[in-house]
Amino acid sequence: MPDLKETSMNRRVFTMGLSVESTSAYLLCCALVDSAKTISTRNLLELWNGSAAQLSESLLALEERGMLKRILGDAEGNAVFQLCEEADWRPG
Repeated sequence: MPDLKETSMNRRVFTMGLSVESTSAYLLCCALVDSAKTISTRNLLELWNGSAAQLSESLLALEERGMLKRILGDAEGNAVFQLCEEADWRPG
């Protein structure tokens, strides 16, 4: 049997009532964590298929739900985030 690597993704994301874009942003954040990369707007934009504005809106929705926390940011809109524990998540 193959060795199954534990991931940072929490399946509860699919029951949070988030938009498709916000769910996708969460999954990309998890993918970055799982590959030992920083969750940053720069890294996310390299993977994101939508517009930068859509990504910003999605990240804001995740922050508002307590699923993502901004830990650094600048005036140009570049930011670094960390995933939050499920206990901190707030329903919509």
